[in-house]
Amino acid sequence: MNKRKTIKYIATFFLILFAISPILFLLIYPKYNDILITIKNFDPYRISQEKSISLLTAIAPPRDRYAELVLGATS
Repeated sequence: MNKRKTIKYIATFFLILFAISPILFLLIYPKYNDILITIKNFDPYRISQEKSISLLTAIAPPRDRYAELVLGATS
């Protein structure tokens, strides 16, 4: 009896997979090139650089708040 249930579960799984796979194929195929371009353009180094620079510029004080100091003497 247990073997029969297992066979039913496996058959049901493959029938559902058989029905869903063409739907997924038809949904993904028209966007396949866009998906590949997005994956190939994914550059973690560039993204981390942009995020760190934007963070540092956001927390840095504006330039007009700095006082200009002359540390050397002129002759």
